[in-house]
Amino acid sequence: MGGARGWSGARWAADPAAIPAALEQVPPRRRPNLGPELFRFYADTFPGYPVALCCFDNADARRAAPLLMWYRPIFADRLTAPALDAHTGRAPDPDALVRPDAWVLVGLDDPPDGWGARVWYRADPGPLAPFLPRRVIGRQVAGEVRNGDFVISLADVRAGRMDRLCRLTANGEQVPLTPPSAHLESGRSWLRPVLTAVALMLVVVVCGWFLIWGP
Repeated sequence: MGGARGWSGARWAADPAAIPAALEQVPPRRRPNLGPELFRFYADTFPGYPVALCCFDNADARRAAPLLMWYRPIFADRLTAPALDAHTGRAPDPDALVRPDAWVLVGLDDPPDGWGARVWYRADPGPLAPFLPRRVIGRQVAGEVRNGDFVISLADVRAGRMDRLCRLTANGEQVPLTPPSAHLESGRSWLRPVLTAVALMLVVVVCGWFLIWGP
């Protein structure tokens, strides 16, 4: 559990279910109101996974800064972005349909030539520069999707295939963000206007026939 800016340190819990007790060591103005069932959910659903709980005071929002974490991934062949939705402070519903409004951006330490888009930083990253991407690819995610995290294989990332981005459910299932039927429909986007134009032409021909020759 990471400390927030202005707080002198961090407190650690060996098990997510022990976090509520560890929160007693956090200053009250930075202490979130979270139900113990939330941490029991993560302990039971994702055993062995690290959990970071950010504690901050909204009064300090103008001084907020991004959180940078560096760690060895559990799965070396894929990239995962935590995104399980739960905005009540209680355990999430892993089977729910949710409506995220987010951009998922991915960078590589050694991107192929011409890969992605260049990143321009407003300020010099300084000592953080080796940890920040110089080129990224991304995809906007909006609309109704299955609750879960974001996941994509490293091979698809290197190929620039952000269309392969999926939702990773709590039970490990990978659900495409765009159903196959939607891909098919987008691939035939010309079909509907063509059929509409043909139908209009038939209507014009039939009406003209009746106007000129009668019924």
